[in-house]
Amino acid sequence: ALDGAALLALGMASPRCAGATLRRLYASGTDGLSFFRLCDLILGWAGPSLLVVRATGGQIFGALLDEPWRDAFDFYGGSGCLVLGLAPVYVCCRPRLGSNRQFQYLNTKGSAAKVKGLGVGSGGSPASARLLVPDALADAAVYVREACLAFEAGDVAGGAAAAGGGAVVV
Repeated sequence: ALDGAALLALGMASPRCAGATLRRLYASGTDGLSFFRLCDLILGWAGPSLLVVRATGGQIFGALLDEPWRDAFDFYGGSGCLVLGLAPVYVCCRPRLGSNRQFQYLNTKGSAAKVKGLGVGSGGSPASARLLVPDALADAAVYVREACLAFEAGDVAGGAAAAGGGAVVV
């Protein structure tokens, strides 16, 4: 659960979250480590969604996404998306001016050219997304980069990821 300070910061970062009631769609501790279970629970959700990742080192980070999740081979999303670091420090990375709307990604099918997984922020391809939750949730790793083409740069994982991107154990 997010503490009051994190919820206040989130509400200040996005007007869509101010005063909103949050509904948990998926939690690995309750719903298990199945990528397809995650997709089943989030696909079709009509409101904005908050992706929150808690690393074993205590870092909390994620993204606010403003369009409904849909299964697609390409990125989508609106300019209301944010990439966030919530603990140990608050970091809010807004969309870059003139960015190419490559904010969120969900692909359950995969292909030779497209990675299967859930991504936030394009780095040029889904495999180099700012945050990437691979379809192998049981491996308990989320890939994090400090920069991408779609959002402002910032260390949202509290030093847990290498500058070039790396896995964070969750």
